[in-house]
Amino acid sequence: MSYSLLRIINSAHYGYDVKSIRQAIVLLGVDRLRKWSLLYFLKGLDNEKPDILFKTAILRANFAESLAGYFGDNRGENLFVLGLLSVIDAYLDRKLENILAEISLSNNLKEALIKREGQLGDLLLFIEAFEKLNLKEAENYIEKYSINYGMVFDNYSTALEKTKDIVEAFENNKL
Repeated sequence: MSYSLLRIINSAHYGYDVKSIRQAIVLLGVDRLRKWSLLYFLKGLDNEKPDILFKTAILRANFAESLAGYFGDNRGENLFVLGLLSVIDAYLDRKLENILAEISLSNNLKEALIKREGQLGDLLLFIEAFEKLNLKEAENYIEKYSINYGMVFDNYSTALEKTKDIVEAFENNKL
């Protein structure tokens, strides 16, 4: 992981000449480092899983994070993590309840992931409806949370671009 971190921070994308992990952490910041670590961990879980599972996790993470302002006051929640963990059961071939019992997460995140309850549960249900192009169900959440319809498509497009960049970085062994 350390080697990959130094490679990514010294890549043309960032343009730094970093010599230590400490310096890389300072430059990336804690939030970006946390995201990078989770992505690295998720990708390393099982190479036999289809690539679409990894892409779905990243897309959900980016999309969920972009919709944070619409689904209540979730400043304390990490919606990127919520999106990534929404497919962790498929990665590990275990029940989600058992996996989350081993992870320190807020009750709001656990309820959203396991039961699809609360505002964060609605966020996941909205993302799933949007993925399936079930626009009738998605519109229920658009109305309930007063979401700007055009903004949803803009955010989804941005999430797709970010996902593409991350997947390409993994494929090119930059991460």
